Amino acid sequence: MKTVCSLLLFTTLAIVCMPPARGQDVTGRPGRYRAALRQVFPAQAGGRLAVERVTGSVVVRARDAGRVEVEEVVVMDVDTKAEAERMLADVRANYEQTDDGVRVRGTRRHSRYVAHAYTVLVPLTFSVDVDTGGGAVTVEGVRGTVHVSTAGGAVTLSGIVGDVDVRTAGGPVRLENIDGTVEAGSAGGDLHLAGATGRVDLSTAGGEVYVARARRDVVVSTAGGDIEMTEIGGTLRARTAGGDLTITGVRGAADLSTSGGDIRLRAMQARVAASTNGGDVTGRDLAGPLTLETSAGSILLHDVRGPVEATSAVGDIEVELTLQDVRRPHEMHLRTRYGDIRLTIPASLPAHVVAEISRQGRWDDNDIYCDCALSRQTPEEDRGRLRSEGDLNGGGDLIDLHTRGGSIYIRTHRD
Repeated sequence: MKTVCSLLLFTTLAIVCMPPARGQDVTGRPGRYRAALRQVFPAQAGGRLAVERVTGSVVVRARDAGRVEVEEVVVMDVDTKAEAERMLADVRANYEQTDDGVRVRGTRRHSRYVAHAYTVLVPLTFSVDVDTGGGAVTVEGVRGTVHVSTAGGAVTLSGIVGDVDVRTAGGPVRLENIDGTVEAGSAGGDLHLAGATGRVDLSTAGGEVYVARARRDVVVSTAGGDIEMTEIGGTLRARTAGGDLTITGVRGAADLSTSGGDIRLRAMQARVAASTNGGDVTGRDLAGPLTLETSAGSILLHDVRGPVEATSAVGDIEVELTLQDVRRPHEMHLRTRYGDIRLTIPASLPAHVVAEISRQGRWDDNDIYCDCALSRQTPEEDRGRLRSEGDLNGGGDLIDLHTRGGSIYIRTHRD
């Protein structure tokens, strides 16, 4: 029995302790010498991989095995094999067993003549913590929390069962099929997420943001790129300082803003508040209520089934109300300073309509057109204002329409 225990101890030490680099580890030719270093550690499910202070690409993959396998490939741009061997001893990473898993730690000796690439295989249930000085990071298929920080490389995570936290100083982030919460930030790269079951929080200082199939609440922001969202199961808050917003299929309330782009909405199932300082707002299949504002564009909405408050400083406003249950709220406030207002409503809609034009001069020929019965008022003391008002189908929710530099058109359609 004593002999067996000694043999097991010897085997374990042989696995855990890394032998020094040997001459046969280095192959190649002058200008491109290569060393492939491998190490195997016993590991249990629920452990942790820590990759620290390394430079170069890092790939972590999960597989159904009770061990951690580390491979480091080092490529050196030197003239002789002896130089490569000496350099390898200085720049190779250190691998060690820890109380909760395995640590791969790079040295502080870096050289522009050296390139590193790490591939690590871990058990299926394993947490991963990667911190690199500037390489791409890929993590696939692990069941555990994943934290990634890189000074400038791309990050790709897929098939993760656990919460995810990603930070990069300038590379793109691509996340797919994350069963957990997602937090990711980039100092200047695009963010792409396809599939998440938990809360999502994404931010970038200058790239585009794309999210699809997120089951819960989503918060996204970018300092200068477009935002595209589709199939969001919770609420949405999206901000961009200079791009377009394209939003489709949001179940919860949406709060949207851009400082200089268009806003496109489709299949919105709850309240929407959206504003832009320099673009159009368009939408279709909108349950409402809607609060929309643009400083320099038009607002064009089709298949609306709830209340609308729409304001444009310079642009037309067009709303098509297709509400089938006319007992539901349908209050309208549509206002533009310079543009026409076109409103289409069900013929059976009960409403109190107030339509008003503030005319700009005596030659202003803008008018109010309606295929329904409204009174016409032009007060003697206020020739600059044209007003029509009346009840439809006995009166109901207020429909308030106002423009200063355009006409108003009200049309009805059969339910």
